[in-house]
Formats: sequence, C-alpha cells, structure tokens
Amino acid sequence: MFQKLKGMMDLFPPESEKWFFHQKKICHYLEQCGFQFVETPCLEKTELFARSTGKDTEVVQKQMYSFLDKNEESITLRPEVTASVVRNYIENKIYGEKSVKKYFYFGPLFRYERPQKGRQRQFFQYGVEVLGTDDPQADAEVIQVFSDLYTILEIPFKLFINSLGSRESRTIYLKKLTAYLEKYENDLDPESKGRLKTNPLRCFDSKVESIQKIMKSAPRILDFLGSEDEKHFGKVQEYLKAAGVSFEIDSTIVRGLDYYTRTAFEFVSQDLGAKDAICGGGRYDNLVETLGGPHVPAVGCAAGMERLMLLVEDPKKELEGVFIVGLGAEAKTQTLSIASSLRRSGVRTLFSFDDKSFKAQLRAADKEKVRYALVLGENELRNKKVLVKDMKESSQEEIGLDRIETYFRFPPEPRE
Repeated sequence: MFQKLKGMMDLFPPESEKWFFHQKKICHYLEQCGFQFVETPCLEKTELFARSTGKDTEVVQKQMYSFLDKNEESITLRPEVTASVVRNYIENKIYGEKSVKKYFYFGPLFRYERPQKGRQRQFFQYGVEVLGTDDPQADAEVIQVFSDLYTILEIPFKLFINSLGSRESRTIYLKKLTAYLEKYENDLDPESKGRLKTNPLRCFDSKVESIQKIMKSAPRILDFLGSEDEKHFGKVQEYLKAAGVSFEIDSTIVRGLDYYTRTAFEFVSQDLGAKDAICGGGRYDNLVETLGGPHVPAVGCAAGMERLMLLVEDPKKELEGVFIVGLGAEAKTQTLSIASSLRRSGVRTLFSFDDKSFKAQLRAADKEKVRYALVLGENELRNKKVLVKDMKESSQEEIGLDRIETYFRFPPEPRE
C-alpha cells in the first residue's frame, strides 16, 4: 500500500473546504488592496536561490530539494517565492516600465526540515511583493495590509518591527557583533559556532537557553543605523501609528534570509506556542541588483497557510444553491440539461446519481447545505411544472419549467 511521503500533506474535505474558504477570502482582500496575482514555476535553477537567499543560510545549506535534471543542470524546488518574482521582473525587463508593481501570490513551497504541527516539507504560502519604491510608506502599507487581514480573520496577534539598516551600517554592526560573540566562542553550541562564521545575526534566532542569555547582552543593530536608516525607520513607525497599527520594536528580529535590508517585521500568535510566527517580511533593496538587474528597491512579506489553519474557525455554511431531485428515467434525462442551464447562470447546482429514492435525495440535499430542492418527477414533467422546496423556510411552491432559470437567478425574498 502506498503512503504519502514524510512531511507531505493531503488536503480533502472537510479540511479542504475550510482551506479553500479562507484562501478565497485572502486573495479577494489582497486584490482589494491593489495587488495583482502572480504565479512562478515550482522549479528554478539552484543558483537563483543560492545567490538570493545566501549560500551560507540554513535554507540553502540544509533545506533545499535540489537535484540534477536530465541535462545535468542543478535545479531546485522553490523554497521561497520572492527570488522567483524578482527573476521574472528582471527576465521580462518589467523595471523598464518605471512604475511601482504590487504583486501577491499563493502556492506550494518545499523545504527539507523536521515536520511538526503547522510546518510541513511541502507547505503553502501567501504573500505580497512591492517593487519599485524605497518610500517607507510602502513598508507601512504592507504591514498594515496584513494587520487588517488578521483582524478580519479574527486572529489575535502581536506585531514586532526592527530595522536591519543598509549594507553599510550592517557591515559596521556585524564587526561589533562578531567581536562580541568571539569572546563566548567556547560557550556556543555547534550551530551558533557555524552561524558566527557565516551569519552572526542568526544567533538571535537560537532556541538554546544558554545562547539566548548570551544574546541578551549582545550589541543591538538599532544603535548602529546611519542617519538615512534612522529616518526611514522613523517614518515607517509614523505611518503605522497614523494607520492605528499597534507594534513593538524588537531589535532581535533579523529574518532568515540574507537579502533583507532596513525594515524587518513579524506577526506572532501565542496560540501556536514556541513556533509563534504567522507572517514575516521586510525590505530588500539590493536583491534585484544582486540577481542581475538594475537597482530597484522593494519590500514584501510571506505567511504560511498551514499555521493560519490552526488559528481560524471553520466557516459557517450558509444555505446556498439548488439540488435537483430527479424521479424516474425521463427526469434523469432532463436533470443534466437543467443543471447546466442553472450553472451557466451562476447558480450552485447539484444532483444525485444512481436512481436514489425521494427521501434519500432530500437527505443528500440537506447534507449539501442547499437552499432549494427542485423536485422533478413524471407528473411534474407531464404538466411542465417543477416543485420548489425552500429548505430554509420549510415551504414549497410549483413553478413552470420555463421559469426555472429566472426563478433561481433572482430567488424570491425569504418569507416572513
């Protein structure tokens, strides 16, 4: 018997209905905010992620699904989406349009890591990217959009923000941080020792208690920001306050990928325990240039769908649509034609197979949460009538066959 691979997830009803309900809700909201949907390939050249994410990051070193294709070229299942969006932006010279681009995406990603609650090896992310502006208002808008989204979804959260500064200010800071950590090198665990050599900022992410104590006294990057970095970070805070978005400054937020500059942020939910981040992102002003394009500032964020599903309630189903109860051979012949006509009119329409009894079909209609049952039997067909049962109001009436489409396209007001 075949079984799914470790860390992979099947999605079937009723869980898939909850998933799809919230997916539509998220995508609709992001469209309302002016973001346009994009999709990128699940497979890209390995070098794209190695160069963008950072060759020494944990994602590249340990988590990527990489392999040689039939042309002996190294390709990778995408571990994140931002690099692919930027690759498309450069490949198609979209930067030549000299306008700000606002994109959103929803799709699967792949990372080889230990599966746990809310985190799988194949996982789904939704996120946004804004390319073409260094205006701090863009940072604030991305943050505010997700603050409002989680408010709409009724998810309690806290927002933490930080600034990682520009390349120049971070270079100065990293020298200070490295010098500090080297004093404790003998006390560092193997993972932190590796990070000290490659990306000391990541030591702030350690879950080891002894390392956390060391990092409490480490220099903070906010003390090393240049004047322009401070101005930018100050404006982001000003815009968030004006928008009524509550936040806390946390100078330990560094994000896991190398391309971040200046603003970095995380939304967290204590309902998820230790792994409490539900969304994270920030500014990446140098990534387009790093991948071969011109200098184009950008900002974005991403969030995991699996974690979201642990926090949102099951949707409350409203009675909607029509269930055709067909009785007899002639009714069965007509059923698909009537269903097709209603569906083309935008009406959710269902029916049963296998010649089930009248009661069995009504039970099926009730289970499918439809508003109306359309009863089509031999007598009804002979008189060119159908019986319409209102499942919500427990009432019924006869209408002509020629009225079906208009009746359900413009259903009558609920009876008092």
